[in-house]
Amino acid sequence: MVAQSQIATVNERGALIPDPTERTSLELRIAIRNLQDLMETKISGLESLVTAQIQAGSELNMARIHGLETQLREREARTTEAAIGVDRALSAAFAAATAQNESTALLVSKSETTQTKITEAAVTLLNTSTRISDEKLMLLLGRFDRLEGGVQGGSAMRSERHENNSGTMQVIATAIMAVGMIISAITLVAFHH
Repeated sequence: MVAQSQIATVNERGALIPDPTERTSLELRIAIRNLQDLMETKISGLESLVTAQIQAGSELNMARIHGLETQLREREARTTEAAIGVDRALSAAFAAATAQNESTALLVSKSETTQTKITEAAVTLLNTSTRISDEKLMLLLGRFDRLEGGVQGGSAMRSERHENNSGTMQVIATAIMAVGMIISAITLVAFHH
């Protein structure tokens, strides 16, 4: 509220007396100073509060650190004892693994030798079987040729049958070889397990 003495009047040139810009500036400076004082008071209070909380947190952290140091010393003692037991167990496990590796290497070597022999036997069996089948087939073809020799167009049929029988022989040989390979693979898997 403005006091009666502060009410402005107009002079002969039409200017206000007192000058309102001076009054406004003065009031603004007073308000700024009051605001500064208020902010300084609040900041000072916050600084005191933060300092107290930091000090309380620091004391709590020191207590926790002391507790952790005690736990670490106790664990270190237990760990030292356990490390000796772990070293012994690792040495025993290493010795067992070395023996197992040697045994596995010997088994693999025997398995490879056995697989090679089985494969060679399968190839020999396949070759023998194919040779016997070829001989029987040729014998049968010879008989068919003699029987059909007198029939008209027999020569065309003989060559066609001969071509068909050759294809059939190849299919049979391939099937026998596939069966031999499957047996070999099963044997190899059985030896590795």
